[in-house]
Amino acid sequence: MFKKIVFSLLALFFILPFVVSADGGIIPPPNYYVREDSQKAVIVYDQGMETLILSVEFSGDAKQFGWLIPTPARPEVSKSSDELFKSLEDLTVGERVYQPADMMLERTQGLGSPESVTVLERKKIDIYDIAVLESTSSQDLAKWLKENGFQYPENEAYIFDDYIKNNWIFTAVKVQSEFLDTVASKRLSEGRATPLQLVFKSENIVYPLKISAVQVEKVKEKNTNQILDDERDLYTIQGETAVLKQEYQTIYYPPTEPQVGITLYVLADHKKTVPGFTTDYAGFVKPEQIEKWAIVSGKPCIQASKKYYLTKLSDSMTTSEMTDDLYLRDADNNKTVGTGVDQTSKTVAKEILYCFLYLIIWIISPIGIIFLIATLVQFLAKSNVAHIIALAFQILMFLGNLIFVILFNLAGLDSTSTFKMSLGLNIASYLTVLVMIIVFICQEIYKRKSLKK
Repeated sequence: MFKKIVFSLLALFFILPFVVSADGGIIPPPNYYVREDSQKAVIVYDQGMETLILSVEFSGDAKQFGWLIPTPARPEVSKSSDELFKSLEDLTVGERVYQPADMMLERTQGLGSPESVTVLERKKIDIYDIAVLESTSSQDLAKWLKENGFQYPENEAYIFDDYIKNNWIFTAVKVQSEFLDTVASKRLSEGRATPLQLVFKSENIVYPLKISAVQVEKVKEKNTNQILDDERDLYTIQGETAVLKQEYQTIYYPPTEPQVGITLYVLADHKKTVPGFTTDYAGFVKPEQIEKWAIVSGKPCIQASKKYYLTKLSDSMTTSEMTDDLYLRDADNNKTVGTGVDQTSKTVAKEILYCFLYLIIWIISPIGIIFLIATLVQFLAKSNVAHIIALAFQILMFLGNLIFVILFNLAGLDSTSTFKMSLGLNIASYLTVLVMIIVFICQEIYKRKSLKK
């Protein structure tokens, strides 16, 4: 559950430059659990700026949760909209809003923070309390998280090392305490969280995934004097030993490691790819279409001045497989996948080709050849008998073609049939009937003119 929320924030964090899916570390409070079911993110990348909009689905029993989102540069965090993901889902199958109250001065130390952890900014967005951090020590960062209500396992602090070495920034997000007993809390318990948007500088399109591998677990058995007050409901006391209850063992130590679905919507100048991910959709989208996907505070969630190449990538993996952040790279080509808005011209060309091929086949078919020969006889022969015989063949071929066209199109209209009528074939079939009628009319006009002479 918490992991899902983290993922949502991460996606929002990167959203400015292109559309994709990203995640962070979702952390439940003590004595609660959450499980991340899926991650969805929109990434927009343009001229070294990345915009990440994140949405997650989760399950669990925690009202309050936190998540941690690492980014290669300091992000500007704002609220986004679920409409964006709904619009992108429909296509492929803004103004930043926050309250300035309670914000801390930039680069001030948080209360009780280790000296190596600096709070760059603090703000409230929707139901979230957000702190943007930088740190020079992974252990101190884990300590800061613990002191500020994040149940981050200190033995997993090594995951911060690479981020800190490369001067990455951390965005810590958790639900404000005043919203814990409101409708917003109920929405969270149902696995829904308001998407967040993060905008930051980045030399590459990156999707922070490695931190998602952090798992908050409970020791199955320990001494009773080691039990925290907020953990007592999780354990069964047996003398001096505390044993984690069976229902919680299933949660913290599931029989099989669950799969987390990841969906990335990437908007960039070129088709993108990531090893192991499936390309579900790929195609150019126009700026006016992009700006209609979602509206935040009366303005487009993504303001586009040019067309972008939209790539939808998906995969499913366990948390133990999330060993590295994802760096998206250009695909070998810009070949489209799926039925995008730019497919109209190709569809029209395909239908014209079908129409042309049908006419060619009709001309060289027995019906076409016999009708053509009979027509030549009508125009060239001098004998009335030849005209009558030719007309008889013409009528027979016309009736035969008409019956075939009717049956052909009826077969295409049958919903239970595996044959689906192409528009080009449909037009071509009726066109052959029209051509035969025009030939009849033309030859009758020719005959009358010949009689007058």
